Amino acid sequence: MLGRVWSALAVAGALAAAPAAAGDGVLFANVGGSGVAAPSGKVRFVPVGVSTADDTVVEEISTEDGSLQNQLELVGRFGVPYTAGGAEGMSHDGRTLVLQNADGILSPSTFAVVDTERLRLVHEVQLPGSFSYDALSPDGSRLYLIQYTRGRSGDLSHYVVRAYDLA
Repeated sequence: MLGRVWSALAVAGALAAAPAAAGDGVLFANVGGSGVAAPSGKVRFVPVGVSTADDTVVEEISTEDGSLQNQLELVGRFGVPYTAGGAEGMSHDGRTLVLQNADGILSPSTFAVVDTERLRLVHEVQLPGSFSYDALSPDGSRLYLIQYTRGRSGDLSHYVVRAYDLA
């Protein structure tokens, strides 16, 4: 009997220690600022608001001399998502950048998926409901999102973690 109790406690402890989604999604996305660095550290990607419209220019800036390497125009206000860990949105391999709509948690929620090697928009993800960025898989193939299930009421304590296959 005592062996079963110890076994049950060991299983419960292992389950408690198992990794879980952070659930610390973004409540805002930063336009301007320092942007997000590529893993190589040679360039940064900075979304900049266009003053004449609610559009965004993503600037690829050299970290060596501050020169503009390339730029991409996006329709809509997009920013670098911030989580508790700081600036996010760049895949570990540096090939994919995800930007989030910078107008707060609105419905629909919009995300821009950018190919950083060619600096072009791969596709725009638009989801009905209130979503925020949570994480990006290391290879950039899967986007993890927080869906706020009571977003219209302003209650952000009820949410579901979702995975979105970018392929």
